[in-house]
Amino acid sequence: WHKQDLEDLIKRDRNHPSVMMWSIGNEIREQFDSTGIVITRELAQIVKSLDTTRPVTSALTENIPEKNFIYQSGALDLLGFNYKHEDYKDFPNRFKGQKIIASESVSALETRGHYDQPSDIIKVWPPKHNAPFDGNKDFTVSAYDQVKSYWGSTHEEP
Repeated sequence: WHKQDLEDLIKRDRNHPSVMMWSIGNEIREQFDSTGIVITRELAQIVKSLDTTRPVTSALTENIPEKNFIYQSGALDLLGFNYKHEDYKDFPNRFKGQKIIASESVSALETRGHYDQPSDIIKVWPPKHNAPFDGNKDFTVSAYDQVKSYWGSTHEEP
């Protein structure tokens, strides 16, 4: 069904003025094994057969070229990376000549109407993937934009 679904999506939306690129994936596991090469090439070819005016991208999490099979496919016009903003400075050397966007970057959390004090401290909840929850007992998050997930960034970080 992937071919028919993708073709239908492109045909439906290709004349919409707000479509600026096509994404063929978001954090898919095939970036970690060689099936990602074949799948990425096939999906990109389907998109390009129906719309040559917009770039094809995929939102990736693996930012080491040798470990990312979607990147290795050579089929993407634009590399999208989710989070890991602290590594962006290294991307021009890692991905020479590639156009890159931050496909997801901020993972700040908040609960409207709830304000923790002091308000000038950034908290990371949870501090890492295997750590227990150590936030507010009522599971609220301050609306002062002072809490982020360990994989993301706050609104204030570059």
